[in-house]
Amino acid sequence: MNWELIVDGHIIIYSDYKYKSKQYNIEMFLESKDFKNFIKTLDNKYIIILGWDGTMLSAIQKYFTRNIPFLGINFWNKGFLLQNKSIILEDNKYTNKKYSLFDVYIDWEKKSTFINEINISAMSGKMWNFEVKLWNKEKLQIKWDWLIIATPLGSTAYNNSLWWPILSHYSQSIVLTPKASWEPKHLPSIVLSEDEEIFIKNIWRHHGLEIFTDSIKVQENCNSVEIKICKSEFILQFAIAQNQEEIWENKIFEF
Repeated sequence: MNWELIVDGHIIIYSDYKYKSKQYNIEMFLESKDFKNFIKTLDNKYIIILGWDGTMLSAIQKYFTRNIPFLGINFWNKGFLLQNKSIILEDNKYTNKKYSLFDVYIDWEKKSTFINEINISAMSGKMWNFEVKLWNKEKLQIKWDWLIIATPLGSTAYNNSLWWPILSHYSQSIVLTPKASWEPKHLPSIVLSEDEEIFIKNIWRHHGLEIFTDSIKVQENCNSVEIKICKSEFILQFAIAQNQEEIWENKIFEF
């Protein structure tokens, strides 16, 4: 569960998530002298996230239309979208990194906007047969277990787990990755321009689909479905501390 408050004009969103023996009490942290001093050093207004990647993704879903930079501070073992807590103890300047968001249309109705990834799979663990239209003309007949379309941010976690490409933060691409590809076999990931429009059509309509964007369920048990994925009009900004830029750009993270 996430909680929200306003501090000196900043929107603060924090998680009450606790992991095993690491009982982080973020509410106590918010009352600490270190955090209050950190807030005073900020020159601009931010949406400040305290938690883990899930906290950040849910905050983005709620506030991406605000055009305010997101500043994430990690309270988890590993965070791909947040920075180390050490930034609150240092006199930092922040650089706003811009990333494209992507819209999802299901049967021509806009359903979701995402920054990380879209996951599409058949329900009940069944193989899924579908058609993908790329480059505005090419149609591929594909039978896979699971389809992931990841952005440069999302490729770090998802593609790394499947041994497929990790996109640079500088990349203006998205990557379509299979899991358990059956037909055609051994098909590698397909890297596309972020300006590309992707059309997906369910062929085996008796297999209901589950669709998630940024780990949030968009639709389930949908049979006759056509999906369109395209770049959104909105741009997301992440505020990155100067001493974290090399880690951020090179995707070097610690467990």
